[in-house]
Amino acid sequence: MVFNKQQYEELKNKEFAIAAYIETQISGHIPTEIEIENLCKMFCKILYPQLKEDEIHEIKKLLNERFQFKLDVGTLIYDSEAEPWFKEFKENNPCVYFDRYKKYLMKEKGYSKTAVDVLDNEVLDEIMDYLGNPSMDFNPRRGLVMGDVQSGKTSTYTGLICKAADAGYKAIIVLTGTIESLRQQTQKRLDEGFVGFDSDHMSKVNNDEFWIGVGKYNKKRGVVLTSKNTDFISSTAKNLGFSLESFNDTVLFVVKKNVSVLTRLIKWLGDLNANNSDGTIDYPLLIIDDEADNASVNTNDEDENPTKINNLIRQLLKKFKRNNYVGFTATPFANVFINPFITEDLFPKDFIYSLRAPTGYIGPQDLFLDEGKHKNKIMHNDDCEEVLPIKHKKYVEFTSICSTLENSIHAYMITNVIRDLRGDVSSHRGMMVNISRYNSTQETIKDVVEGYVNNLISKYKLYCSSPNLAENNKMIQITKDTFESLYKNCGFTWNEILSKLYESNRNIECILVNKDSRMINYDEYENGARLIVVGGLSLSRGLTIEGLCISYLYRKSQVYDVLLQMGRWFGYRKNYDDLFRLWLPNQLCDWYKEITIAVDELKVDLEKMKNLKQKPNEVGIRIRNDKTCLKITARNKMISSADYEVVKSVFGDWENTGVISRNIDINKKNYNTTVSMLEQLSSLGYLSKRTYGERLVWQNIPKEYIVKYLNDFIVDKNNYSFNPSSLSDFILKHYGSELDLFDIAIIEGDRTLKTNHTILGEDIVKPEKQFDLTKTSIRVNKARELLVNPVDTSYGLDESEKRWCEMDHKQFIIDNCPEKDPKNFHPSAKTYLRIKKRNPILLIYLLNLKVTSDNENYEELLEEKKKFDDSNVIPVGIAVAIPQYTNKYSSSYKYKVNMIEQQNLLNEEEDYND
Repeated sequence: MVFNKQQYEELKNKEFAIAAYIETQISGHIPTEIEIENLCKMFCKILYPQLKEDEIHEIKKLLNERFQFKLDVGTLIYDSEAEPWFKEFKENNPCVYFDRYKKYLMKEKGYSKTAVDVLDNEVLDEIMDYLGNPSMDFNPRRGLVMGDVQSGKTSTYTGLICKAADAGYKAIIVLTGTIESLRQQTQKRLDEGFVGFDSDHMSKVNNDEFWIGVGKYNKKRGVVLTSKNTDFISSTAKNLGFSLESFNDTVLFVVKKNVSVLTRLIKWLGDLNANNSDGTIDYPLLIIDDEADNASVNTNDEDENPTKINNLIRQLLKKFKRNNYVGFTATPFANVFINPFITEDLFPKDFIYSLRAPTGYIGPQDLFLDEGKHKNKIMHNDDCEEVLPIKHKKYVEFTSICSTLENSIHAYMITNVIRDLRGDVSSHRGMMVNISRYNSTQETIKDVVEGYVNNLISKYKLYCSSPNLAENNKMIQITKDTFESLYKNCGFTWNEILSKLYESNRNIECILVNKDSRMINYDEYENGARLIVVGGLSLSRGLTIEGLCISYLYRKSQVYDVLLQMGRWFGYRKNYDDLFRLWLPNQLCDWYKEITIAVDELKVDLEKMKNLKQKPNEVGIRIRNDKTCLKITARNKMISSADYEVVKSVFGDWENTGVISRNIDINKKNYNTTVSMLEQLSSLGYLSKRTYGERLVWQNIPKEYIVKYLNDFIVDKNNYSFNPSSLSDFILKHYGSELDLFDIAIIEGDRTLKTNHTILGEDIVKPEKQFDLTKTSIRVNKARELLVNPVDTSYGLDESEKRWCEMDHKQFIIDNCPEKDPKNFHPSAKTYLRIKKRNPILLIYLLNLKVTSDNENYEELLEEKKKFDDSNVIPVGIAVAIPQYTNKYSSSYKYKVNMIEQQNLLNEEEDYND
């Protein structure tokens, strides 16, 4: 059944009520689809016995979306000297703004209570703790929040604004991008999430028509001195006699990063609000800088002459004695390269928070990495060069459509039909066409695309009622070919699609979005917008196209942050993640892959720095920049950065999973994967039982078994050097024969101890390892994150080979360290890898977690060990060691490093020379 908008809203209301009852049954865990189905049926029968089967099915679908949406805690790096304060405040004070925001998220945005609780208690409370307490004096605070493109940063900072208002912040200024349509979009979202009233109608006191968003749950109007229609105009506030003191509550400003606007705001603040003798304002201020890498970063060489926007933000902050600045961005490259030693600049000295994307988010990893689950959604459109060169002049006109742009339009038409057939009739749909940066060229693109679309719709009207007639029309044949190549597995036949092509597409609009246009007002589309949006710069940062199904991009930037921000296709595709498609130039796919790897490495580095408990001003940032044709960000945003090259070889070295997941199910799966492989190899005769040092060793294993095992083994994401996919790729692609055969050894503990495990009928002693904990991981050997003992890599060698290694190591000590006694220096793990005529080796560790009473967190560690023991699950770690077959480096990577990392590298060099 297809539901109209009113019916759908009624079903959503019922789903929300049922979700509240389900929350009482699931005790905070994420329910399975079967649990949801059973609970849905039960509560529908109790609460709404009149519901029909298709209505129950729709409610069940909405419930699945709600409960499968999961938020995780991010990575916080902070100044440990800051005094946490907000959680205590929250326990003793009402939080009106955030409480109604929670209701809004659950009722209108489909968040589960569990997801809202994570956002509330774990993400935002942590960030609030590192802002200043507004009831006290505090030094200026500077922070940075980074999250993926289109992943929900606006929802996060809206929640932060609500909490700051509850805590007593008097002024909150949101700096949007440089484009008015983006400012309007942000204003609208904050009207819904914080103000609760339409900002265009603030003078119409308590008119029910204009209560929106959070205002439906508590009619408390947030004060806002900007609106969707107007940026900050000082004369308006001045003529009405407004000042901050005029209001008993928080005052919100949503302003562009524009010299005139910021200058007006600073002057108004000084003229009407300064209440200290030094001309400053004695109210607490919070600045949220959305797209903080855009326009805000100082790009001048000398700090005495910062760029205009950067200088105005500094002035704005200095107007308030107590001030906070928090940058939000998906592309933080420019921000981490800010000189941290210039105190007045915007370096995030107090905290850096890396958000984790919620479940259901489709990001660059899903599209551009080899293992990405949506990589098949990408099409190439290099033929666009024939109709509009990627490098073209300002007034070039677009006159004809290439075949890939045709195909993308037909794909959009088909997705509209499929979504209608699936029952999503009132949902917004969008297609993006971004092939020129110039407004005048965009106008001609819009005209040509609109003409093609109108012609196509007219053909649908004439021919689609009759399959026989449709077969003879060339344009409808293109639609059919597009369906067969892209959507034939969508669950509907071509004839079903054909019959709906006109009805589903007759209301399509082609619109232009650029600096000269206003934002898209989705409220005008009562039955859902169906838009083909043509634009350039305005589609390249911050702007969201609702229900984006089809993206056609033929642009060429060689800068990481610009390319990532063009990715308006990243985000959430509820009910149509199988339908969306992306057309890109072939070369751009390769560049996006490189950028994705660089961003992932940055996140991993931040996680490591968090575990090392480093402060932001101790964090050495390196960003991979391996392709000479790509730049991380604009050159003038990296004036304090330096180049650094990392060379690495896996030959003569080993890598281990020194960090192991705390998840019982993951460890159980890894154990079963390990046993399954060893059983198979034993049955094939590869086991050399207790041949070397009374240990279990499997010899001469074809590398394919090792590669499969590495790909099946679940490695905790906090292992920074052990990448199973890149390691297995290296093994498979190595041109020589040295890696064709491997040995495998199960590493045991002290054999004088009692055996404590049986595997494949053999008694073994699990090696004891001390450990500590992070929120999700076990760190073996604590900060060392080390599984491998020196002798472990000797398995597979005979006694004469071991003695050679020992003598070789002693000779090395005699030759290079004459002041040291070689008897006191035993071979390292690498020493045993100097034997070239040996196999590489996979080492398996079935661990016995060791807890000693001198640990600070003794009780927590004991509880963790007990959790594994009670579940009868063994934590499994692995290492791969490869002999020194060659002295060549197997890889080399280039990085840009910030000033802190430059200092760290200099110190390392001095230590090495010493």
